[in-house]
Formats: sequence, C-alpha cells, structure tokens
Amino acid sequence: KSVKWAGSVKKLAEHLKRREIQRVKNGKASRFEVGGLRQLITFMVIAKQKRVRFEVVLVQPGISKAALTDGSERASNMLRLLGATGAYLAETFEMDLHLIVSD
Repeated sequence: KSVKWAGSVKKLAEHLKRREIQRVKNGKASRFEVGGLRQLITFMVIAKQKRVRFEVVLVQPGISKAALTDGSERASNMLRLLGATGAYLAETFEMDLHLIVSD
C-alpha cells in the first residue's frame, strides 16, 4: 500500500486529512502522535515547493538479526525476498527500504 501514495503527496495528505476529520467527528482519538491537521496543512504547502521522497520501513520485532544471518535456508529466503523488494522499490519508485528487527 505504501507505493500507492508515493505518486501524489497531495492525495496522501488529503486522504489523511479526510480520515482525521471523520475520526474526530466520530468521537475517536486523533491518529496523530505529534502535531495535527494544522501541521499537515503546513506540510502540504511545503511539499508543493520541494521534492518529497518516500521510504518504506518494515518493523519485525519477531525476527532477530541472528535469525537473518544464521546461514539457514529460511534466512536466505527472507534475505532474497527483502533484497528483491528493496530493489523493486528503489528501481520503480525511487524509495528506500529499511528493516528494523530485534537484537
């Protein structure tokens, strides 16, 4: 889903704005951890003047660094899949892929 929004910062920001307004209207807590709609609108203005780069961050606390480097077939398969995914994102969308795992 991440690449769906990479094509248009405006569409992404409008989507986030619409979801936030609806969520608050329904009495639910904001999804913003930091900032809010005002900062989102400021971001939209700045994004029109700058080149925006997206990146994908995968967080997998159930996978350890040791499990990815133990030389097993499972580790090799995971690394191949991550490598292919990273190459696809980089070549097709100019996006970086980052992986966060447990120690």
